Amino acid sequence: MFPVFLLIALFLCISACTQEPDTLLCAQGTVIGQGCLTGSYAIRLDRKNREYGISENITFDNVVETLNLPDIYKVNGTRIYFTFKKPAEEAGRYLTYCTSAPQVVILDSSSQHCPVPIKDSN
Repeated sequence: MFPVFLLIALFLCISACTQEPDTLLCAQGTVIGQGCLTGSYAIRLDRKNREYGISENITFDNVVETLNLPDIYKVNGTRIYFTFKKPAEEAGRYLTYCTSAPQVVILDSSSQHCPVPIKDSN
């Protein structure tokens, strides 16, 4: 029993250690107002959601929501460049009054340029 456990543990360690770290992408967009989730803000992306690995919204094209938009960007029409990650699903955590857009967590932001180099799509 112990050798089988040891082999499984070794396999998990090797597979976890050889995985590449997540590549940060820079998204560019315009703040379009408060989102459907309580306290969230909606951002219309310049590119398609799927280009960032984000699901499309059935109500709005190329829109994401975030709960951690820095205060300086909480003005409709503000341009924002940001790196992000998709949060773990936590159904029922926030009150909604409409169909919410896919959620992102902003890691870094700028009003003038991408915080990380833009990944070439080719």
